[in-house]
Amino acid sequence: MDGLGRAALGHVAVVWWLGLWLCLASRAGAFCPSGCACDEAIPSARCIQSHMDTVPILLNPNLRELHLAHNLITSIAQAFVFYSHLKQLDLSHNLIHSLGSGNFEAQTHLEELRLSYNNLTEIGSRSFDGLESLRHLDLSHNSVSKLDSAAFSDLGNLRVLVLAHNELTVLYERSFRALGKLNVLNVCDNRLREIQTSALKNLVELEALDLCRNKITEIAENSIPNEHLKSLSLESNAISRVSELAFYRVHRLQKLNLNKNLISSLPVEALGSLISLDSLSLSSNNFSEVPEGAFRHLSQLVNLELSGCRNLQYIHPGAFRHCPNLQVLTLSHNSRLAFLHGALLAHVPRLRQLNLRSCGLRTLREDQLPWTSLTTFDIRDNPLVCNCSLQWLVQLANTPNTSIAVEDVTCVAPQAYRGVPLSRLAPSDLACLEYLHVAAGVIVIVVTLILLFTLVIVICRYRHRYKSDNLCRSWSDKNIAPWLPDDLTAANKHIMANEYIYHTYSSFRKVPVTEV
Repeated sequence: MDGLGRAALGHVAVVWWLGLWLCLASRAGAFCPSGCACDEAIPSARCIQSHMDTVPILLNPNLRELHLAHNLITSIAQAFVFYSHLKQLDLSHNLIHSLGSGNFEAQTHLEELRLSYNNLTEIGSRSFDGLESLRHLDLSHNSVSKLDSAAFSDLGNLRVLVLAHNELTVLYERSFRALGKLNVLNVCDNRLREIQTSALKNLVELEALDLCRNKITEIAENSIPNEHLKSLSLESNAISRVSELAFYRVHRLQKLNLNKNLISSLPVEALGSLISLDSLSLSSNNFSEVPEGAFRHLSQLVNLELSGCRNLQYIHPGAFRHCPNLQVLTLSHNSRLAFLHGALLAHVPRLRQLNLRSCGLRTLREDQLPWTSLTTFDIRDNPLVCNCSLQWLVQLANTPNTSIAVEDVTCVAPQAYRGVPLSRLAPSDLACLEYLHVAAGVIVIVVTLILLFTLVIVICRYRHRYKSDNLCRSWSDKNIAPWLPDDLTAANKHIMANEYIYHTYSSFRKVPVTEV
């Protein structure tokens, strides 16, 4: 027998043994390699951290789940030909550098594929051929910088696509054209500089979009075209401008995260379109105030986060007036926020959680808080001045079985109580000595002013009387005014007051009685 005949015979033998193995495996279960845990009831195989550098091919061909995470696999070429019944495949945390073409063609029933934490740099046009049933695809934590225009063309039933932690700079419209049923898209931690409106417009059923930690600088008018969107995250970008019509088409949005951006003033007009919003996060931005009616159209808002805003100094007392359903309010780590208006929380009767930790508050009145609904209250790490205005807080700290924990709250002033927890003080320990000093000073000033005023009045009266007496002494003994006419020799004196003398003059001459 020549060499060609022997080779043909060898191939026949291999095929025969493979056929025999498949037959036996389907009847009695397959070989389970060392380092794997196999469950024939599902059936499934878990070969995690088994130091494998290739995909094992002698497992049960009827496998539904295959977990090969944390191994040393570098290639998947023709590795899954025999596993056509798979529904879950985990290849995360390996060394795979390429997906090749058509390597998943036999996996027509596969629903979940995890390829995170590998060395992938691009996704080719036929990388996912055959995965018509796939619903969840995770490509995160790779080095993908390019998506072929037909990369996802066979994934018409895909619901979740994770592209986070890659090196994408642009998303092309053609790459997402087939993903009409996609519900969740995560493109966090890439290098996008703008929102890719043209690519997003094909995702007509998208409900959650995560673009966090990119390099996006603005949210332009109608840049988010997905009308069914319910959750949007743009956290940790460089957004400084938000168009008034930025959210015009996403009026069903329920959750919006704009934390850690460069927003210098609250986008009041833009937020006005979000009538269904129940959670809003604006922490770590650059605005200095929260104006009146800042959330006037957000009547459904339940959770509001405004923490870590280094420039925030003032919150208008009517800022939350139109948020009757607000239940969770986070204002923590606003170091320049030293004052809260007494009426600030008067319009949030359902508030359950209030976080004021690490602000600049020196005092807080008891009547400022909605105690009928409040269950969680945090005022730790504030520069509190422990005097009579905080007696209510000391009493709360010493009340057993309270649902509001304030045992870690400490005083900054006066010096005698610096660093002392409120739980170690009694309400009677707190006195407002500084207020007593102020009151005493005010009393002294008032009394001094009264005495000075009285002294001025006495002096004025004395000077007036002194002048009057001098005038009276300057008159003649006859009490006749020096301007009496020559032909008038007598005068009738009329006394009108004790201190004043008035004179009247008569034109008649006196006639002796003997001449009458």
